[in-house]
Amino acid sequence: MIYKNLKLLYAEDEKDLREAMKSLIGDEMKEFLCAKDGIEAYEMYKLHKPEIIIFDVNMPYMNGLEVAQKIRETDHDTRIIVITAFSELETLADTTQLELTKYLTKPFSGKDFLEALNLAAHEIDNLKVV
Repeated sequence: MIYKNLKLLYAEDEKDLREAMKSLIGDEMKEFLCAKDGIEAYEMYKLHKPEIIIFDVNMPYMNGLEVAQKIRETDHDTRIIVITAFSELETLADTTQLELTKYLTKPFSGKDFLEALNLAAHEIDNLKVV
């Protein structure tokens, strides 16, 4: 599997979603980390340096876009996928500087999640080639 050498950080304030995503793909990853809010996500990013990060836009303390912006100040290699509610799509309008791999709109399917993850994994492979 293409994920076996990758660490993923999944930041989502809804516990049920975190657990569902971990059960869907957690065993396929080198490491599957979970955070319940933006501050915890940023601290886990600094400690573990995952190759892929999936953020919910609307999280307590620091939203996903704020965390992504902090990461992009020094790191342009980590792949970032953002999850947003349909009503928050306008929030993503001016995010080109964040170099997002993809954004998913809630509700999303396991298939959509895996497609976004595959895209991120392929981008990582392309970074290693260059």
